[in-house]
Amino acid sequence: MFKPLIATVFVAALLPLSARASDLDCHYELKSDIRIDGDAVELRGDDGTWRLDGDRLRHDGQDVNLNARQHAAVDEYRRGVLQLVPAVNDIALDAGMLGIEAMTMSFAALTDDPDDLRKYQKRAEKLGAKVHERYAGRTMLQGSLAGGLYDDALDAEIDAMAEQAAADMAGNITSLVFSAIFHPGRIEARADSVERLVEQRIEPKADALEARARPLCAQTAHLDSLESVIGIDAIDVDDHDHDHDHDHDDHHHHHGFSFSF
Repeated sequence: MFKPLIATVFVAALLPLSARASDLDCHYELKSDIRIDGDAVELRGDDGTWRLDGDRLRHDGQDVNLNARQHAAVDEYRRGVLQLVPAVNDIALDAGMLGIEAMTMSFAALTDDPDDLRKYQKRAEKLGAKVHERYAGRTMLQGSLAGGLYDDALDAEIDAMAEQAAADMAGNITSLVFSAIFHPGRIEARADSVERLVEQRIEPKADALEARARPLCAQTAHLDSLESVIGIDAIDVDDHDHDHDHDHDDHHHHHGFSFSF
């Protein structure tokens, strides 16, 4: 009874956000780790290490001869990556913290105690500030957009917050279980309350994240087009329509990155 009951409330909390997932949906695969080094950009993958410094390109420490068009493309690509990497990581961090906020809000809604809601919101805000302070957003790694974002201390703090929330809720959950047995309509009303709370407090923030993320799809596609001029291959954009090439899209879901809000 316990798990289905919790699931009912969490589905109600997340449904308004998941229903909007198709509003912004673009996918790309990183074939190299991207690292920002001052004003330079390094790409490290199976084909070696590329370094873009100004309009110059080096491969495994050796200068690459370029024509005028390629020099211009290198500089444009470098400047684009300098803008893209921090923006992508900021959005990834904010989206992750928004998920934590939705979780803690759902926990607090189960207890039906405004003081619990304020307490969990403050803890989530402090945790978010620590994440942004510790992570500078200078890298993007193959295989995981958020790879390496959270250190052991932050992981432990997130776990502690979830465990504390569960402990705080223990008595309320017991009461809620018995209430659901004898008054099944009450759990539905509580789920509706959680959904309204998420709509009021989480959806506006999700809308703002979507607005920030939308331009990144076009920026990433432009960088991909510059790579063919330069002669590198660090970013692979999936521009196929989902309905026309579902299998290809599944490949990128598994191996690449996805913006969905």
